[in-house]
Amino acid sequence: MICGPNIRPTSSRFLRRRPRLPVAAVVLLSMLSGCQQRPANDSSRAAAQTTAAETATEADLARACERRSADACLRLSHYLVLRGAERETVNALLDRACDLGHPGACSAVAEALIGGSRGRTRDVARGAALLERACGGGDGRACRERDDLRAGAP
Repeated sequence: MICGPNIRPTSSRFLRRRPRLPVAAVVLLSMLSGCQQRPANDSSRAAAQTTAAETATEADLARACERRSADACLRLSHYLVLRGAERETVNALLDRACDLGHPGACSAVAEALIGGSRGRTRDVARGAALLERACGGGDGRACRERDDLRAGAP
């Protein structure tokens, strides 16, 4: 079933944007919105298999983080935040991702340190150093925040 430009109600992109609906509701909504049912072709099957293969479980992310994947550590921290994990656990994963060189993680840690938020003690000097590191890693937002911090903006 294809609705609009390449959005299928069963695709992960569709499900992330909308709450899960019972299958009958999806079919009814598709019929009412004028969506047409078409048999899946080889390329759409391949795309669905790729999406399924790319979906990592919590255990997979934890193993990859232990193997020094900065991206996996950051993704696992986001996943755990959504599950309501302890701040200490999430902060440790963000610290690890930053230590492994992920600019986005360094920016997130810096923001929390500068603001004294997310269970972190306020430490502007360390936060500024992490913003510098994130900026050097290509995080444009970190560069702007660093420049604001230097200029004394709140």
